[in-house]
Amino acid sequence: MRIEKLRHNYDIDIKLVHFPLHPDTPPEGREMAGFYAERGLDPDKMYQDMKQRMDAEGLPYGKRTHSYNSRLAQELGKWSETVEGGEKLEQEFYKAYFVNSRNIGDVLGVIAGSGELPIPVDNFRKSIRESGVAVESNLKGFELGLAYMSGELKLPNAVPEKKIPKARPSAESLITDVLATYPAEAQAIVSEGVKRLVDYQNPAYAKLYLDRLSEILTIDRERGGERNGWALTVETGRYLALMMSYEDIIRVADLKSRRSRMERVRADVLAKPDEPIHVTEFLKPGFDEMTSVMPSWLGRPIMNWARGKEWANNYNFAMRVRTDTINGFMRLWTLSKLRFYRPKTYRYQEEQKAIEGWLNTVRSAAALHYQLAVEVAELANLRKGYSDTHKRGLQNFTRIMDKVGVPCSTAAKDPAWGVNALSKLRAAALADPEGDALEKAFSELDAAPQAAAAE
Repeated sequence: MRIEKLRHNYDIDIKLVHFPLHPDTPPEGREMAGFYAERGLDPDKMYQDMKQRMDAEGLPYGKRTHSYNSRLAQELGKWSETVEGGEKLEQEFYKAYFVNSRNIGDVLGVIAGSGELPIPVDNFRKSIRESGVAVESNLKGFELGLAYMSGELKLPNAVPEKKIPKARPSAESLITDVLATYPAEAQAIVSEGVKRLVDYQNPAYAKLYLDRLSEILTIDRERGGERNGWALTVETGRYLALMMSYEDIIRVADLKSRRSRMERVRADVLAKPDEPIHVTEFLKPGFDEMTSVMPSWLGRPIMNWARGKEWANNYNFAMRVRTDTINGFMRLWTLSKLRFYRPKTYRYQEEQKAIEGWLNTVRSAAALHYQLAVEVAELANLRKGYSDTHKRGLQNFTRIMDKVGVPCSTAAKDPAWGVNALSKLRAAALADPEGDALEKAFSELDAAPQAAAAE
């Protein structure tokens, strides 16, 4: 223990300050799982974090199932400072509570009966009475501990530990985590990302977003993010949320069947409250959109077969859906409820691969040049929209990444040159989705220096 090391290495007096951390804990204690669930925390993660800290200090540490009221133990700890050898009591309390998960009110009898401390048993009883806290129940527990150590009491076999399910994440707990973890400059963007993905899929999907972004935040801290306004975390958080909420048929149907959309349409046409309106949704899903909602095992081979075939690239299926009618509305509404099925679709699997590839490039770029990593993150702005818009944006994104983003992030081309090049190419692609401006921007780029110059 650190205290023993201090006593051994230095001539100092050590004074322990006692205070109840949770004075409202009942004598019988509280389950740790419920305690963490109220705060949206993962019990296993909290245990592993503390176990690593204890291991680093060379301290034994068990897995506690309950938290107990430590008031009585602290009263006795304070009193033990007045008797010779009383410091051993603190060590016994630690072992009982943090190693063996024992109630340190009831366990006093066990400690007293062990004979390890030079403290008369009656002194324990006296301290319990003088504390004035749950005297009768604490005395009863104390006597049971004594009886156990003397062999007069045999304990029943332990009941198998009850498995308590992990607390599921919620939008509120995730937002709380964001506010506690992220710098102020990034909190608004990251919080909006969480809300967007909860709305898009569910809280578990939003947690995946935070898990992915936490790696970028760590890199940002190491690479001087504070002096750069945390731009890497902010921009990656912005476009990671957009990439993870890609627009598929399920999402489009969801947005078009919402009450808020109908209210917006009524406001746009200045309809009176009692005035009926006719709403026709024009949908034009292409070959990609229809195969994207197939299961991965079916959609992938079909897309591989169709890739490169001109008719598949140009095929569209025109649909007109009257959402002001029961039949038309129910068609879209039913499709929107398939979000539970989304993770099994071909498009979902492909998008997750693309996201991981993009994040890997951001991480590689950050190791060489901070602003290059920011530019790579912002390049994901091209991957947006639905149907033909998304297809053109994806082609531009892939081309720029292959020609500039990846080579500069791996030092095959000069990272500093890549910063300016990516900025120009991205601006050109956004200004002209048809690609003419991008072609011109590529032709006007200066040749990239071959010697990589890291930041």
